Amino acid sequence: MAVMARRYSSCTVVGDWFRCTAGAGERIAVVQAGNVAWLSHLLAPAVGGRAGALRQVMPSARREIFARQLGDNALFGQYVANPEMAWASSFDGDVPEHCFAELYDTIDRDSLILGFEIPPVMRRGLAMRGFDYLSFHNHPLRFLRDLPFGVYSNAGAAVASLEAIACNPKEINRQVARFAARFARLDPVQARLPEGCPVLFGQTARDASLITSGVFAGWEDYVEALDDLLRNYTEVAFVRHPQAEWRNDVIELLRSRLGKTVIAVSGNSYPLVMSGGSFGPMVTLSSSIGVEARAFGHDVRFLLADPCEKFSVRGLDNPSQIMLDHRLFEPDFWLQIMDGTGDGIAPRNEAFYLGDNFVRGTLEGWSFSALNGDNPFSPMEKFVVPAAQATGAQLDGLANILSGASAGCRERAIAEARRSDIALNFVPGPLVDGGTWRWDPQNCLADLPLVSGFCAVEEDGAWSEGEQGTIEIPISADSGIQLRIEGAINFSFFRGILHEMPAFLLYVNERPCSSIVHRMGDQPYYRLQFSAVVPVLANCRFHVQCSHAASPRELNLGDDERVLGFIIHGIEVSARSDNGSGDDFPLRLWGFGSLPIEIPSTEERDSDGR
Repeated sequence: MAVMARRYSSCTVVGDWFRCTAGAGERIAVVQAGNVAWLSHLLAPAVGGRAGALRQVMPSARREIFARQLGDNALFGQYVANPEMAWASSFDGDVPEHCFAELYDTIDRDSLILGFEIPPVMRRGLAMRGFDYLSFHNHPLRFLRDLPFGVYSNAGAAVASLEAIACNPKEINRQVARFAARFARLDPVQARLPEGCPVLFGQTARDASLITSGVFAGWEDYVEALDDLLRNYTEVAFVRHPQAEWRNDVIELLRSRLGKTVIAVSGNSYPLVMSGGSFGPMVTLSSSIGVEARAFGHDVRFLLADPCEKFSVRGLDNPSQIMLDHRLFEPDFWLQIMDGTGDGIAPRNEAFYLGDNFVRGTLEGWSFSALNGDNPFSPMEKFVVPAAQATGAQLDGLANILSGASAGCRERAIAEARRSDIALNFVPGPLVDGGTWRWDPQNCLADLPLVSGFCAVEEDGAWSEGEQGTIEIPISADSGIQLRIEGAINFSFFRGILHEMPAFLLYVNERPCSSIVHRMGDQPYYRLQFSAVVPVLANCRFHVQCSHAASPRELNLGDDERVLGFIIHGIEVSARSDNGSGDDFPLRLWGFGSLPIEIPSTEERDSDGR
């Protein structure tokens, strides 16, 4: 049955009104304002020539006006307290009709709504008020000759017209074949993983594609599904999103809870996706890289949702995104949309006839750009985080695979990887009963998944970023009930704070364990010894704290603007089973004599009646 076309008198451009940050100041950060302006300028020559200037409707950046436009004091309070969670809770929820009613009322009744990433809650609000909308997204297939738009709409006639300018699948197949041929010839070391190794793709933690039931989904929500998918694999690769930080909890989930040796990869993910390597399943929560990997024939699993389908509003929109080519920028196409006179324009043989990167070139850099250059491989980091049961021989074999080296020692493989612009590092394995855990500067302490508060590694070690840092040591689950650990930390104070007679304090699992106080006239280098009893069920957490910190630049000791307290030169920890009844240990104070002063814990003092 034919869908009745509707005539429109104008176009109004909107974005996600709910994606804002209301802090303590007078200004509101309207996150999508830039994208709305960008979309308006791209479409203006085609749409504006017929309908006049495109009118943009977005919330005010002035705090008091934004609060009035929002029209809900309780929700505004949530934005002040936690804007990301306020956005997530509103994204696909049943927000009261009065929210942003003032903005809805400013739109002409016969206007067609053009939007960038209009959230489901706004699409329902627009439809309820009788508006037709086209919600544009950057389509997940980003490796084509240009970045295409994907679109959802609640207007049946408009959907038919949009489908008529959908990108020809032959164009996608051509580009897949082109890149597959390029990478097959190059056979990049960056794409080397063990045969059949599964690949997990991370994404930014606060991405719209992760919102479900008013919260952001995470890997921990899908532990059972991951366990089923990864059950028959020893190693798993986890590829960090270039705009995300390392998630220590995700690495530990894979290593400790699922028992996998984790190959943590930081760098351009396209060599993995486009090369012909034999991988296991490629897994993502809801990342666009999964859509691209599927186009290259990989077995892709979306734990949350396929991003090509996730943003469709059931009962309103077309079920899957329509991927549009350059005919979107034809005035004739928009003439038909606005007048409702047809469902398409004359076909063209070329999908991206306005030139390569017509849209992509208006945005910031993409990983795609390097693929066509003389050197398509940007520097890459690969960290191996061993499972408790991983053997030295297994790790040596893994080093050779990841570096493309012939059989040899791990040190040789690391050197070979460097020639391919790959920084290959092995995180010290879990602490086991009777074993030793060591760190030296060659292990890149600041880059380990379970380390925070340290600067990048230098020749002698890693400086603290200020007065404190944290180091977590995994413990093997096969080590009994608890372990007695003994060890030493080699460190030195920043010489610019020595006159303050700084103190260095080590906490083990949140309890003070050992401390050194610098004395005037002493050298700044120290070896802090410690002993403690720790439970096996959790990581051993070292928190190191310095009483002072300073910037070399402010003290006229150089141009270094960092705030430094101390530098770690090395750590060594040994462990033995200790299945006694308690985990108590005294605080040791060093620096007042040849032997430490031991201060009994509160529990010991209470038991002695003192």
